[in-house]
Amino acid sequence: MRSTPQFVTSLAATLLGAVLAGCSSSAGSVLAPSQPTSSSAPGNADVKVAKGDRAAEFISDANNHEVDIISHQGAVSTLHVYGPEGVAVDASHNLYVVDAAGDDVQIYAPPYNGKPKTLSGAGVMPYGIAIDRNGNVAVTSLGSPSVGPGGIAFYAKGATSPTNKIIANGTFAGDYYCAFDADGNLYLDSQNGSGPFEAGEVAGGINGTSVTPLTTTNLVRYPSGIQFTKAGKIAILDQGTGSVAATIYTYDPPINGSFGAPVKTTLLSNANNAIAFAFDDQSDHVVLTADTFYTVNKAMTVRPNHEDQIGQTQRFNYPAGGSPTQSIRLAYDAELVGVAINPSGK
Repeated sequence: MRSTPQFVTSLAATLLGAVLAGCSSSAGSVLAPSQPTSSSAPGNADVKVAKGDRAAEFISDANNHEVDIISHQGAVSTLHVYGPEGVAVDASHNLYVVDAAGDDVQIYAPPYNGKPKTLSGAGVMPYGIAIDRNGNVAVTSLGSPSVGPGGIAFYAKGATSPTNKIIANGTFAGDYYCAFDADGNLYLDSQNGSGPFEAGEVAGGINGTSVTPLTTTNLVRYPSGIQFTKAGKIAILDQGTGSVAATIYTYDPPINGSFGAPVKTTLLSNANNAIAFAFDDQSDHVVLTADTFYTVNKAMTVRPNHEDQIGQTQRFNYPAGGSPTQSIRLAYDAELVGVAINPSGK
């Protein structure tokens, strides 16, 4: 289960990176992690995306302070960001990384090894991020009892400071995940601290003034990522925990403040504590998750309390679900919290 805001405050951990080594599995394609390597300086020296080998996937790891960049050819490199949370990619292939340590957003242009541009004032402990079809950005934040409330910061295309803000209140507060629909309206879901599932809509998107609460008729225990299908339906990830597998519930757009019952239920077998997901850019037939793999095999040179915890990303058929078609295991001692897929085209 995703850590509560208290986790986000404990960002003073040693930087740790990992790269992939290939192997195979009878349960589908599996890539396993190599022995982790350490780095003392956040930056971009480890990012090596070859010309013509555009990055395909981005996975943020809050525990290890890195974003794993996976190319179309399967090469993996590491971008060091202190306190990464949500990630997103715009139509020009720029990578947006929510930086909870700096309360801002870092933007890296391809090939992701230069100095980033910064969106400032993203809120207290920023977490989720979404980009609409016009290039406008929304960033959600958790807030902190000692610093101030969270909320939503909006950035009109090209702006580097917020052009609009909505401050969280008693009707909507918590770990926000967010996504824009085709009309520019922003949708959110979260678990309000230890309380129940909640969802909301900001009509008007970057020009909105409030969050309208939304409900579902089914129980979403541990809400995580939220995405839109190309058909305009809303998909919400219930991350699952323990023996309960992660599930994606797909809904029609809300009517009278409710999503109603899901029109599709996609069970993701072996997706342990899946936090975030993204649809394949070409179609909605493949979904990519960020979750955690646990093994009894003890790793070397890792923190003793987490030596059996490995971050992984998995591919599933959608809406069929079932077993993953591919699993890529990344860093040890990982907490994967964000996933993005690069838009198609050069």
